[in-house]
Amino acid sequence: MSRLNVIKRTLLLGISIALVFYTNSLDAHSIPDSYREAIPGSHIIIDKSYDLQGSQWEVPDNVTLVFKKGGSLNNGAIYGRLTKIKASRSNRKIFNNVTINGTWNVNKIYSNWIDFSAYNDNTIQMKNLFGLCSSEVYNRVYIQSGLYYLEGYDDSAKSPAIIKIPSNTKVYNQATIKVLPHSNKQSFLFYFCGVSDCSWDGGVLIGDVDSHFTNDGEQGFGLALRGAKNIVIKNVECKYFWGDGINLQYYGSQRHNENVLIERVRCVGNRRQGISVEDGINITIRNSSLVNTGIKRGTPPMRGIDIEPCYKEAVISHIKISNCDFENNKGGGVLCCFLKPTDSDILIEKCNDPTGGLWLYDCKFDSHQQGIKVKGYNCSNGKLQLKGILKNTTIRNSNFLNQIGDESSVIAENLTFKNVVIHQKD
Repeated sequence: MSRLNVIKRTLLLGISIALVFYTNSLDAHSIPDSYREAIPGSHIIIDKSYDLQGSQWEVPDNVTLVFKKGGSLNNGAIYGRLTKIKASRSNRKIFNNVTINGTWNVNKIYSNWIDFSAYNDNTIQMKNLFGLCSSEVYNRVYIQSGLYYLEGYDDSAKSPAIIKIPSNTKVYNQATIKVLPHSNKQSFLFYFCGVSDCSWDGGVLIGDVDSHFTNDGEQGFGLALRGAKNIVIKNVECKYFWGDGINLQYYGSQRHNENVLIERVRCVGNRRQGISVEDGINITIRNSSLVNTGIKRGTPPMRGIDIEPCYKEAVISHIKISNCDFENNKGGGVLCCFLKPTDSDILIEKCNDPTGGLWLYDCKFDSHQQGIKVKGYNCSNGKLQLKGILKNTTIRNSNFLNQIGDESSVIAENLTFKNVVIHQKD
């Protein structure tokens, strides 16, 4: 019975079955018309190398591409329409010199599928990898080990956001990913913008502080969050970025970062900050290391962590920093500054910052707001710096080499010291 008759019989019987198109006897250098006209919901088996010959294949709705050993798509573009992929981790380079567009429905996505090339520019490959994600699907992305370079600016989109992470995406990274030298004032290597329920786990992200072409700007970030909710970032090293290793900023239209956990991260040698919290509600940073900030081509304030609202509409509320280590940050360990009367509830506890410093500057909490609590801040060879208006601030069980500013030199309201050791005063 011919394939056409099988299709007719299936339609007449009203039975929903998945049609499987075998490629064994087809031309290995082009996509057959039968693939382009496949019934929605059917399966297409790719078991040999197909050359798209520079054209775009628009896959019919809800089709599943089944990749067998040796099967691949090459040299063109593919446009998904809720397209599924059936392939395993062992399938390698099933997309070669291909641009991936459209919508996809893939739960597990492996970098092995993409034609990554170590030590080369892999911007297109990384876009393709995350192009298989969809905010409507629970995505897990696995990035294999290797050293991969990415551009510092998305020229096609005229955007500093290099790779945008969709909602419902969890990334498991084993790679080292490095920004190529560039001259842009803004560059967001991985961008979590207006998304929710995402995580990043592992690997090393490297900026271009050593080779940046100009001295302009300071917003070159490894991981940038804008209006992101329910985010986990862990086990990643962000180093040598033109601005911050990790940056949380206000998105606009009352869209704030909410429920963000940053743990077991290491931020090393970033130019401006290790981590900046410029907007956030329920933000936790714990068990992390902030090292050597501002040592190379530094720009102020060069802190390990900076809590500072970036716009008047930004919100700083329920921020917790705990069990973090600060070392050799040019501006010191933690800075809290320009906090508004409506901001509230910052807890800094059990942190080790032996030679750095804690700076509290213009923290203008309303009288009914919980302000700053510092508990167990070890800064035995560094400074406690107080400046401007300080309200509702408690420092306890901490030690510093010296103190700059006190209740007589700042405008203080409810500024309390409990079991604080100052070895000497400037």
